[in-house]
Amino acid sequence: SAPSPAKSAAPEEFESEAKTRTHERVPAKEDRDPRRARRRSQGSQPRIRHLIGKQEVAGKSIFGSRPRHLVTPEPVGQQDSGIDDRGISRGDDLRTGTGRVDSGAITVPTDREIQQMTINRNTTLTLDYGISADWGVTAQLPHLNRYHTTIVDGDTDISTSKSSSIGDLRVLGRYQGFSAEHNWGVQFGLKLPTGATSVNFNGGPQAGQALDRGLQPGTGSTDLLVGVYRFGPISQSFDYFAQALLQVSLSSKDQFKPGAGVNMTAGVRYVSDSRVVPHLQINARTERKEFGDNADIPNSGATLVYLSPGATVGITDKLQGYGFVQLPIYQRVTGYQLEPKYSVSVGLHYSY
Repeated sequence: SAPSPAKSAAPEEFESEAKTRTHERVPAKEDRDPRRARRRSQGSQPRIRHLIGKQEVAGKSIFGSRPRHLVTPEPVGQQDSGIDDRGISRGDDLRTGTGRVDSGAITVPTDREIQQMTINRNTTLTLDYGISADWGVTAQLPHLNRYHTTIVDGDTDISTSKSSSIGDLRVLGRYQGFSAEHNWGVQFGLKLPTGATSVNFNGGPQAGQALDRGLQPGTGSTDLLVGVYRFGPISQSFDYFAQALLQVSLSSKDQFKPGAGVNMTAGVRYVSDSRVVPHLQINARTERKEFGDNADIPNSGATLVYLSPGATVGITDKLQGYGFVQLPIYQRVTGYQLEPKYSVSVGLHYSY
């Protein structure tokens, strides 16, 4: 299993051991709720969870802008960054600062790249293992299928590229033994450079030339991931959670280093006996500019905030589906960057 960021801000699934309540935390009235009691009784048991999600991103851009990481909502409960390659999204909104760019006034040839469209069809496999009530670990591996067209500065014809490969692997540990309630914890881990960084154009006047580093399946860098999260009941009918994750590159490759970023998510869900559980989330990401001779420094760096209503659906006792619609409520970008007008995140979660 969008993100994140805006790549997450990824809500997670309250059903996990990380979000299980204790008798000390839950009021006596809630103790009579068999669904809540079942989640508490499962809290001390190691569990393996599989989460599979799919993302599609498409859009048009000009002036060297390109799709940025998306803030992708997910089912609440899996400690994660939320900015990743999950969900279904479509964007054709070219922006600068907090406003839109009129692309209709641009003619070719020009002295700046005029990107035409980028379509991503991405699927992410997430494996999560609860070692104990205090400790857990999550691994995420995306598979990226990307089609891109652009008119490079000085050209009048379209160049194209197409790739299909794995992206960068993310491994996150978590610890939540700071309180008897186990209702808050920390995350720590690495993003590893398993994705390719050498994809070339395969059609048009730029055939054989290297694709922009921001469109490669991987960044080429090893990144440090550090975060914190908290969750709990608001009332008999509502639960809440919040989390933040810092991502900082520890290395670079071929004169390219991604800028540091922070992903933030806060959300609530309505607790009921129905198999359909509605959620409402706010997903946000802020990121600094890229570095290096191969970085697109003038068109990097952004602050993005999205409102994400959605729901999880119980298919069986162990299998759940989820879906979220993500709508931008604030977008501020540096230079010219393509951002989605909306996105949809969907996936399946299996636990045993």
